[in-house]
Amino acid sequence: MYDKRDQLSPWAQALLALGIEATSPSDARASDLITNLEATAERTGSSSNWESDTGSWRNPGTPLYTTAVVAYALAQRDPAAPVLIEAVRYLSSNRDAKSLWGSTYESAWVILALTEAMKGFGELQADFTFSASLNGGPIANGDVSGTEIFTPVSASLPLGELSQDSPNALVISRESGLGRLYYRAALLLYRPVESAQPLNNGMGVSRAYYDGSCVDAALRQAQGCPPLSTLQLASPSGPMPTSKLAARLTLTLPNDSYYVTLEDFIPAGTEILNQTLKTSQQGEEATVVQVVYDADNPFARGWGWWYFDEPQIHDDRITWTADYLPAGTYELTYALLPAQAGEFHVLPAHAWQAFFPDVQGTSAGTIFEITP
Repeated sequence: MYDKRDQLSPWAQALLALGIEATSPSDARASDLITNLEATAERTGSSSNWESDTGSWRNPGTPLYTTAVVAYALAQRDPAAPVLIEAVRYLSSNRDAKSLWGSTYESAWVILALTEAMKGFGELQADFTFSASLNGGPIANGDVSGTEIFTPVSASLPLGELSQDSPNALVISRESGLGRLYYRAALLLYRPVESAQPLNNGMGVSRAYYDGSCVDAALRQAQGCPPLSTLQLASPSGPMPTSKLAARLTLTLPNDSYYVTLEDFIPAGTEILNQTLKTSQQGEEATVVQVVYDADNPFARGWGWWYFDEPQIHDDRITWTADYLPAGTYELTYALLPAQAGEFHVLPAHAWQAFFPDVQGTSAGTIFEITP
């Protein structure tokens, strides 16, 4: 088995390491397997996980199951490894609304892994104090002992507290004692939309607009439809214009992802056409409004839309969520009705993992013009 280790999935390598160690504690092959697992983790800014190429009905091979088995082995072999702490964060955060994981089998492995990790970390005996300051001013403090290890402490400050002319120092101090201190710091900054460039921190997002007259009734892109940055209002036949704009979002994931949100803001001079309604709306005739699913054209809403929940439509944006997305490329489409002429600054489309927002991506900011 060791000679064929390159053909084994990460969870199989982890179990093989434990098996070798159980029969021969001094066997260097167990250490080699653990070292390889630590080096091959899929790492983000605040988490680590492992993925399997294949699964079976016995072992699902999902990222949660694979990560749990590897963390279970690491916690026994090398509890001080930084990648183990990040794997624990990954497992702890990717739970459903009932605080469970994908299945009872996965949940059992995750609980085993977390239990071993807490034993290795000494978390149940945690006893220390901590504090945080920004540019010398205190902003938070706490005392961790007993059940207090499960009580988070948070603080937020306006941007006005930051210096624009010199570096800003966020100092987090931890006194001596058992246990670990976990923390996260984030900066939220607004900038002119025309200078906002695409961002890819583990997710790629792009957005394009097309003239509705150049796509079919289901909004699938037709050959030869160029992307638009301007659109002319059609002559209104009633209180609202009848021209239509097609928006397409493309989301690219290099790795499997849990609890993903994709949000797109629209030009202020447009309104979203809710195609789930079968009545006339927004100047559209009832016969033109399409039902969401068309058996003759299953990809009308894009590619991979079936992984997402029904979109939430707001006045200024549209939002999709998905509990789980395999690695790949997804396309989501929707319709906009131009309602007001003008030049509009459009915020970037944004995708992120709900529990690991540092895994995110944005499209470029856009200026879209609607002419009379």
